[in-house]
Amino acid sequence: MKRVNRSYPLEFRKAAVQQVVDGGRSVPAVAGSLEMSAKTLANWVARARRGEAPTQGSVRGPVSELEAELTRLRQEVAKLRMEKEILKNRSTRHAVPLMNRNSRRVQWAHARTVAACFLEG
Repeated sequence: MKRVNRSYPLEFRKAAVQQVVDGGRSVPAVAGSLEMSAKTLANWVARARRGEAPTQGSVRGPVSELEAELTRLRQEVAKLRMEKEILKNRSTRHAVPLMNRNSRRVQWAHARTVAACFLEG
C-alpha cells in the first residue's frame, strides 16, 4: 500500500476533533466522512483529551544540519545496499558464457556487451 503524506490545516484538525469529542460520533465514522485515516484522527483526539493543543505539521522542531546529513547518508546507504542485493541476486541462468567449453575461445561479442553494461553504471 502506498503511503500518502497529507498535511491538514489547523482549522480542519480542530473541526474533526470537535465532531468526535463534542458531536459524539465515532472516530471511524468521522474519518470516513472526511476521507482521512482513522489512526490520524484518533491521534488528534487523544491529544485533545490530554489537553494538548493541536499542532500544525510535524511534532518535531527544526532539524539540525547534522541530523539532516545523517538522514541523507542513511537513505543513501539503504539505496546502495538495495542496488548491491539486486546485482548480487541477478539471474545468470540464461546468460551466454564468456568462454566456450570446447574451444576455450572468448566470445567477443558477448564480452563487449558485458563490458558496456559495466561501463554504463
